[in-house]
Formats: sequence, C-alpha cells, structure tokens
Amino acid sequence: MTPPILLTLGILVISIVLFISERLRMDLIALLVLCALALAGLVTADEALSGFSSGAVVVMWTMFILSAGLSRTGVAGRMGRWVLRVGGRGPVRILLVLMLAAAALSSVMNNLGVVALLLPVALDVARRTRQSPSRLLIPLSYATLMGGLITLIGTPPNLIANDALQSAGYAPLGMLEFAPLGLTITAAGILYFLVLGRHLLPQRDPARDLDHHSRLEETAFSLDERLFVVKLPPGSPLAGKTLAESHLGSALGVNVVGILRHGDDVTLAPEPHLRIQPGDRLLVSGRQDRLNELKRGAQLQVEEPQYVTEHLTGGDVQLAEVAIAPRSPMLGQTLGDLNFRRRFGANVLAIWRDGKPNRTNLQSLPLHEGDILLVQSTTGRLEGMRHVPDFYVSEARSTQIYRLDERLMLVRVPEDSSLAGKTLAESRLADGFGFSALTILRGDQTLPMPAPSEVLQPGDRVVVEARPEDLDAFRGLQGLEVDTSAVPSFAEMQSDQVGLVPVVLSPQSRLNGKTLRQVHFREKYGLSVLAIWRAGRPYRFNLRDMEIRFGDALLIYGPRARLKVLSAEPDFLVLSEEIKDAPRETKAPLAAGILLGMVALVVLGVLPVALAALLAATLMVLTGCLTMDEAYRAIDWRSVFLVAAMLPLGIAMQKSGAADWLAAGLGQAIAALGLHGQLAALFLTTALASQFIPSAVLVLLMAPLALVSAAQFGLPPQALALLVAAAASCNFITPVSHPGNVLVMGPGGYRMRDYLKVGMPLTLLLAVVTVFMVVWLYS
Repeated sequence: MTPPILLTLGILVISIVLFISERLRMDLIALLVLCALALAGLVTADEALSGFSSGAVVVMWTMFILSAGLSRTGVAGRMGRWVLRVGGRGPVRILLVLMLAAAALSSVMNNLGVVALLLPVALDVARRTRQSPSRLLIPLSYATLMGGLITLIGTPPNLIANDALQSAGYAPLGMLEFAPLGLTITAAGILYFLVLGRHLLPQRDPARDLDHHSRLEETAFSLDERLFVVKLPPGSPLAGKTLAESHLGSALGVNVVGILRHGDDVTLAPEPHLRIQPGDRLLVSGRQDRLNELKRGAQLQVEEPQYVTEHLTGGDVQLAEVAIAPRSPMLGQTLGDLNFRRRFGANVLAIWRDGKPNRTNLQSLPLHEGDILLVQSTTGRLEGMRHVPDFYVSEARSTQIYRLDERLMLVRVPEDSSLAGKTLAESRLADGFGFSALTILRGDQTLPMPAPSEVLQPGDRVVVEARPEDLDAFRGLQGLEVDTSAVPSFAEMQSDQVGLVPVVLSPQSRLNGKTLRQVHFREKYGLSVLAIWRAGRPYRFNLRDMEIRFGDALLIYGPRARLKVLSAEPDFLVLSEEIKDAPRETKAPLAAGILLGMVALVVLGVLPVALAALLAATLMVLTGCLTMDEAYRAIDWRSVFLVAAMLPLGIAMQKSGAADWLAAGLGQAIAALGLHGQLAALFLTTALASQFIPSAVLVLLMAPLALVSAAQFGLPPQALALLVAAAASCNFITPVSHPGNVLVMGPGGYRMRDYLKVGMPLTLLLAVVTVFMVVWLYS
C-alpha cells in the first residue's frame, strides 16, 4: 500500500465515521474532505473545484427548480387528484394507484418533493376511505425511491454513477437507458407491497389519535378527554389581563382554545392579546395536574417589603456591568436567543439603555449598541467574560440607579408548599411565572445564584426578580376553579374561521432540535400546538419546552387565515390540501411542455442533459411558472454542496490507486461466489451502507471501485454503474436513510422497527431482481 493510497483511505474512513456519527453537518463534512484532499496534494486545485462545475451537480440543482415548477403550477397536484378519482375505495387498488403515481412523478421530479407533494393527498385518501395512513405512507416513500431509478434525472445516485462513467473515460448512459432496470425494480416493489408488504405495515392513525377527526373508534388519545373549563371567581386578579400576561399557558402547560363569555358567546382560538373579563369561562386543552397542584395550599408567601439587593452578592458571587462591543454579532439578538445564562453563567438583572434601566422582559429584548448589562455572576465567570471580545466588563456602579428594589421581592416557601422538595427547574418559577430566583436564604446560609438543580426546602426565603403583575397572575392562577358543567367537544371547536391541521417540519427546516419557546411559535404565528406525535405516541403536555425533530407531526389549532400563512413558511409542511395556496394552474401546460421539451432534447441528442436541464429551469422562471425567489428557495443547497465537495474524493481514489486496491481486495473476498453471488454481495454491501451514509456520497465512493471491478465480473462498466446506483437507492431499512422516510414517520405513526420489518424483505427481493436483470441485459 503506497502513501497516497493510505492517505486517501484515511480521509475516506474519517469521512464515513463523521457521516455516521452526525457530529457535524453533512455539507460541512464534505467541504472538510475537499480541503483535506487539496492540502494533501491528492488532487489539483482544478480537480478540487471540479465538482461545482460538474454536469451531475448542475442537473441536481436544476431538478429542484423543475420539481418546484411542476408542483407550483399544479401539474403534480393533478396526478394527486387522479389518485383520488381512479383509486376508488378498495385498499389494494388505492395502494396500486398511489404507488404508480409516486413512481411516475419521481422519475422526472426530486424524490423528496414528490413525497411532500403527495403526502397530503395520501392522508386525504386515507381519511375518505377510512383506512389507516400507516398503510399508505411507507409505500408512498418507497415508490418514489424506486421510481427515481427509471430515468437518468430521477435521482442523484443515477447522475453521479453516470458522471463516474464519464470521468473514467467510458461511454455514459442515456436518459432512458436506466428504464429497463428501473421499471423492473419498480414493478417488483409494487407487486411486493400488493402481495406481502401491505400485511407487514402497522395499523396506526396518529391523526385520529391526536385530533379525533374520525369516529371509527374511541381511543385513549382523544383530545376531548383533555378538554376542561376553568372559570374566574369574583374579584380574580386575572380579570383585565391579557392571556399572555396571565401565564396560563406557560405556568400550567395548557392551551386556551376558547373563551365562553356572556352565555353562548364563544371566542375560538383567542389571540394572546385578548383580555380576560370577569365571569369568563376558559376552555383549556391539557392536563389539570398543575392547576390542582397550584391550588393545594400556599405555594409561596410574599414577605414584608424590605431592601433585598444586599443578598445578591456573597462569597464568590458579585455584580458587574457588561457593555456590548460595537459591531458585535450579539447585537439584534435577545438574551433568550443567546441562551445567555447557560452560556456565560450570569444572571442579567437589568439593561441600561438611553439613560434609563430596563428591568422587564429582558429575555426577549433585542440587544442594542451601547447597552450595559447589570449581571450577577461568579468571579471566575466574570473573568472569563473579560476575555470575550464582544464584552467590556467592569465593576458595578451603585445599584440604586437601576432601581432593582422595584422588581425584587422576598418570597417564602411554606411548610405545606408543593414546591418544597422540587428543584428550581421543576418549580417552573422562571419559565412558568416569570420569577427569576437570584438568591436563596436558608437559615444562616446565603446561596446566591442558585443552580436550576437546587432543591427548595420548607422555610426557604427566595429573592426573586418579578413584576407585581406577575405576582398578581400567580395569585389569580391559584384562584381558578374547574367548571364541571358540560364541556364542548373538539368537533364543536372548529368552524369556517378556525381549524385543526397536522403539520410536519419540511426537509429544509431550520427548526430541527429547537423548542417552540425558542422559536416563539405562539407569538410569531398566533397558533397553538395542541399535540406532538413522535415515535408512535402522542405528547400533549409541556410542549413549549419539547424539542421538535424531523419526523414529528404537530397538531396545530387556530384561525384558518393564520394556518394559510403557516403553509407558506419554508420550515413547515401543512398536511391539508384545503389550507394550501391555489396553484398557478393556468401555467400548468407551460410547465408540462417545458419538462417534455427537456426530455426530448436529451433523448434526441440535441443537448447534453446538464444544458437541457439548465434551459428548462430558466424557462420555468421566464414563463412565470415560478418566481426567481421561489426557484432559489426550492434548491436544497446542502445536498448540492455535499455532492459537489465529495466528487473530488472519487478522483483521488482513482489517481492514488485506492480504487484498484479496494477492488482487488473485494475481488479476492468474493471470488468463490460466482458471478451472481459477486454481484449480489456488491449490491447488498452498498444497500446496507446506504442506511447510514448519504446515497449520493455512497455512489461517489462505490462507483470507482465497481468500475474497476467490471473487468473481473466480465461485464461492461455501465452494468456496474447501474447496479451501484440501484443499490444506493434502496433506503428501505431505517427511517434516517432518506429524508422522505423521515417525512412520513410522524403522519404515519411509524416506529423504527416498522421500516426494518417492511424494508428488509424488499431489499433482498430487489437484490435478486437487480442482479438477474443486470446479467440478462449486459452479459
């Protein structure tokens, strides 16, 4: 093994480990690989950058635009309506028509775009025919993966395998040369689902479990069971406050979905700024646990007003002033966005701005140039902040100018308080009621800056920063009474103006891993998240602090006009056809004509596929099928950079001899298996690796090895390119192997084992089909 081979394989192994571990973003890993290859001298500068001018990469990003054009003009939507019309009500016929439609569309559209487009259609079909969505959604996703193999432009693995052929000096495959194998694989896959696969699918309906649209059966998950009414007693401190000021949602972990006022007057999906009036009855979705707990005995008792700022320091804790440096990237961000306390270990007590102190809503106040933060922190943390270029740290001036006493109070934890024995985090004093605990006085001890894990004890006196109105809200919540009279059902809580829809994160969403509180969902959209379906079960409590992930299904309630606004957000995919904007159907003939024209130009040999696709994408914008902004938003730039930056690794494997070395080792390992066994081993190795490594990257790694091995197998290199592309597209065994699988996971209520149970037999079947087809076509 020569040093270049060793170096190339070292970079390859490290990149695979990084891809599997997901410690870094995939596109960032690819860029690191590109830089490593160039710095190690394994590729020239031109070769390192060649991926960005590769025809395969150009076709990739233009296909995103073409797919968006077909979707936005309603061409693809008409296919969905055809499914509804032709599919009838028989489950086998519906499954057949849905998979045929998905496969046909994915042969000329981006696979993920087809899943996103047909997902609402499939859910609508399931609801109308009263069958479980879980019987349709995995077949939908898998059909797009198989249908993408029918044409050259159907899926990135086809494009990259073809690019590898050209780079190695072999004749490339034409637009329709993938069709014999692709059509056979698709037919075999659909037949598998019709005969066996559909019986392996689970019978789950998260939509029914979450919102109880269907009355097929009563389930333990019905939202109606979580609906209850609370009423304001006479003289309640909550009267006159807005819903946001009442802390009802944050303190009790519930959603106010309606207000019953003056007898039969009902306000559905009330806005956060709506004021509560005396005598109101609030219709609430959630659990009563926290309200019952809040009402059991005095939670906190306010001590007599006294000067408490002296308790803010002590031991290693002191006050300091922190000025924000000019042009700091922190400017314009809030303390909440910066996660300031956790990141820097400091409480911000006030912000001095324009000659006066700001002491309220500090977590949501954007930082301005010239702001001075009064912070409470340890000596070590403050010393660390002095080395942060964004800060100028100095000793605090007299705290009297900040008038902290107007916002500080001393509260005591009574003996019978349910807060005794809970940590500060569990007490939700900060998140729920807006009380920031700064110091705990426990007997003769002073505990400044208590950690969230600090356990409250009976008799503790806590210095908290709070507004008098927050204290009023706290007392008002304690006085709420549960009304046991008749409670409306959720069916009655919907109207022409207010609705309930399921939503998932779009594949390009930036919100994965963030909480609803962090993204200010309620404030930004004016909608309520009533439940989240994850890994086969629904969650309805404390949703504000639950991280949302790809694959989650969110049940959202609110005004239909706001739901329509949400459907236009690139971070979300609304799973309801009636909410979406009307397509530009007058442009549908143009969009279809552009696509057919592109295919004709490539098939007739007038233009290479990259130029034909670029021309078609340009015409989509020029004819008004898409705007330029929509075209840019349609492109998944992460996928583009991933492939473009990884292409030089294939060049390095060929130049260094690593591909030859690996091919020789593979040939020795499987030499005794015979031609069919050798091809099956190559297929299954690639298919299993595709469950953990992105398919496009895997083809980049496997194609050079397969092309070198073609002579050993006695087959033309085109046959091996087809086999590797097909194997890399078999993302059937895990949900994380393809974004389309993740997209259907929440709406279908799937668990990890469902993909394994359905996908493993399908992978083995397609291995047999592919091997025999490749030998039959090319031997």
